[in-house]
Amino acid sequence: MNQKQPLNFSIKPDVITMRIFWCLLGFELFIVFLDVFINHYEWCSVGSIRRMINITREDSLSNWFSSIQAITVGAVIWLTAIVVRKQMQGDSYKRKFYCWAGIGTFFIYLGIDDAIKFHERMGTAYHVLLFDDDSSSANEGVLGSLYDFFPSYTWQMVFGPFFLAIGIFIVWFLWKALEPRKLWYWFLV
Repeated sequence: MNQKQPLNFSIKPDVITMRIFWCLLGFELFIVFLDVFINHYEWCSVGSIRRMINITREDSLSNWFSSIQAITVGAVIWLTAIVVRKQMQGDSYKRKFYCWAGIGTFFIYLGIDDAIKFHERMGTAYHVLLFDDDSSSANEGVLGSLYDFFPSYTWQMVFGPFFLAIGIFIVWFLWKALEPRKLWYWFLV
């Protein structure tokens, strides 16, 4: 009589992490290669193909990849928040949970925002509502002066302060939360 042997396998997290890192980096370099040679140097004469791989376009392969990547990062950060919540024993863990959950939610938002052009559309709506008025007083006041002076896109006026504040918070929180320092350097990579 044959007895079935139990299936044993081991997962090496460091090896898996490095393989995922190199695969994703390789795909990003492949996207850059496609943009440089097929789009910029016009190895392909078909305009729709070149637009599809043009890194600067919102409807390109690179934008799709970055949206998926941001949502995945947000999901992994949410898993981190859940693990931290399981370890809760005091207020410091509660704060850590909410910080991780907030950062995860922000990255998921970034992925969705990038995919549907939310910030661009809201910037356009902001511009239309505040500055496309036919009256002569449309560009008066602090906002009008700021808009007249601002050299870039309207969405940056609307979302820039929030993104800057969240970015500073993320850097501060991760500096405090990532111990040993090796984790901080991985974050920078």
